[in-house]
Amino acid sequence: MNAFSANLSFEDKYVDGLIERMKPTMLRHGLELVRINFPGTGFGPYNIGLDLQINAGDFFLFRTRDRRLASNIDLKVERRSSRNIFFETHSNASVQPGEFRPGWGVSLKAQTIWWAFTDTDVMAAINLPELRAWLNEKPGDRNAPRFFSYQERVQTRYAQRNVTAGRLIPFRDMPPTVWKSSYRFEGDEAVQIERDEFLKLIGEPAASPRPKVVS
Repeated sequence: MNAFSANLSFEDKYVDGLIERMKPTMLRHGLELVRINFPGTGFGPYNIGLDLQINAGDFFLFRTRDRRLASNIDLKVERRSSRNIFFETHSNASVQPGEFRPGWGVSLKAQTIWWAFTDTDVMAAINLPELRAWLNEKPGDRNAPRFFSYQERVQTRYAQRNVTAGRLIPFRDMPPTVWKSSYRFEGDEAVQIERDEFLKLIGEPAASPRPKVVS
């Protein structure tokens, strides 16, 4: 098994535990978490195709009172905490006709991204449409969208045929419209935490205190 396949297997096992931890939290808010493309009927009476999972994400959230769809969620899992998300712009960055493929940052139709770190057992919930809108803004007198101000990187962690590229977007930079909530996993449950605590747990230094104004 190569490193990429091993990581996918690790993510699958992690997802099982995450579901059990998040279910009580979702139910307290009147929501049921259902995994997309889950084989058989092991978790909810749904067995939906892989194509839908690629486009819609990993989970549906249904309102328990009327079974209406409240949201769809895509999960990103990383073993080591980072101060940034990797906003994938190219799934395959090729200039050959027919080989270019946009990354999930462009193509994914999920409403929410759950970004989890297994070493610190924390997770951020990010509003994907609002993140895109914010990255597309042209701040100040700039003529270029905001995302051009962030570093572009090529994925080198795993050996793969495709050239995957994206932008590193710091959690700290995200405005309140993008940041939905954050969680810390304790035992068998998920505890909602403040944004500042999440940033501290992933190693983001505390904000510098404002200087005192001398009158």
